[in-house]
Amino acid sequence: MLEIFENLTQPQINDLINGGFEFLGSVASLNNCRILLKDKKVMGSSIYSMLFITTWGYYNLYFYPSIGQTYSFYGAVIMVIANSLWSILAIYYSKKANVKLYDVDDGFTV
Repeated sequence: MLEIFENLTQPQINDLINGGFEFLGSVASLNNCRILLKDKKVMGSSIYSMLFITTWGYYNLYFYPSIGQTYSFYGAVIMVIANSLWSILAIYYSKKANVKLYDVDDGFTV
């Protein structure tokens, strides 16, 4: 099994590992979407934090190809889709419950 890795360069191995983390992160984010769909309300999460992470993901769609990180790019595509879905659902359910996003305690307010 390890023979398939012996011809990879260190940057390719790093790309494969990072792409794996991106993919596993998207699975975790999709689980958050599942919970949000079940509960139909945002609890214990900051929409602002997720919007930042989602924006970072969109940047990665530009960044990874520019440095030749193919697996990371594919993982980032799935991550952006999952995070975007969560953000859309969070905004939808917040509006439906008439919760103003700026009234939510996001943990940043002192």
